[in-house]
Amino acid sequence: MTPKDGPVSAGSDRDVAAQGEEAEALRRERDLLSAVLHTAGALVVVLDCQGRIVRFNRACETTTGYSFKEAKGQTPWDLFLVPEQVPAVRAVFEQLRAGQFPNEYENYWLTKDGRRRLIAWSNTALLGADGAVEHVIGTGIDITERRQAEAQRDATLEALRKARDELEQWVKERTAQLENANRILEEEVVERRSAEEALRETEGHLRSLMESAERYAIFRLAVDPTHPYGLRIVLASPSLKELLGISELTDVSTWIGNIHPDDLE
Repeated sequence: MTPKDGPVSAGSDRDVAAQGEEAEALRRERDLLSAVLHTAGALVVVLDCQGRIVRFNRACETTTGYSFKEAKGQTPWDLFLVPEQVPAVRAVFEQLRAGQFPNEYENYWLTKDGRRRLIAWSNTALLGADGAVEHVIGTGIDITERRQAEAQRDATLEALRKARDELEQWVKERTAQLENANRILEEEVVERRSAEEALRETEGHLRSLMESAERYAIFRLAVDPTHPYGLRIVLASPSLKELLGISELTDVSTWIGNIHPDDLE
């Protein structure tokens, strides 16, 4: 600057320098925030007060398959939401815009290839100089696999509970069946013992009768399919030897051989 241009103000130079430093500081801060935004593992989306996307980090791009260039200027409910969840999500956005923040919400986002991803959102808002909401910031975590694992866990636990209940019922029923079978068996044992005792008494009386009988032939036969004549001698009084002239009382063939031919017809 030449002298004819007039004197140079030192204060003006300082103001220009200060403004340059402030601009540089703002640029560095913006770059830092942008780096943090893009390297964050969580999904981060920034909406203007009309719900249009103005920032969309790399995690959002990876999850949805859409680039920031494709998403910029569009609303989440037009691009990502399943139709049945649009009214509820828009209601949440209106609450944020009305100053009701922060809040949390879960909803599905549709990816570019049509898959559903369940996102858990933590939402807040940035206010302008006039106190009105200028931007809504949503930070989300993809919990699709976690919820699927929880659902699988719950299904497995339910299946185990059902199997346990069925096993307990089976054991209860089987125990009742065994107790009933044991009771029946005990009753049969008692009845058999009584029958055997009665049979022994009857055989004893019969044996005594046979041993004392001298003029009578007393015998008892049983059906025996294995014998040629189909009969088996169970009991025979000793007097049969003398009365019938039979030496062997236990062989039914001897009996048959001593029957008169006319009586065999």
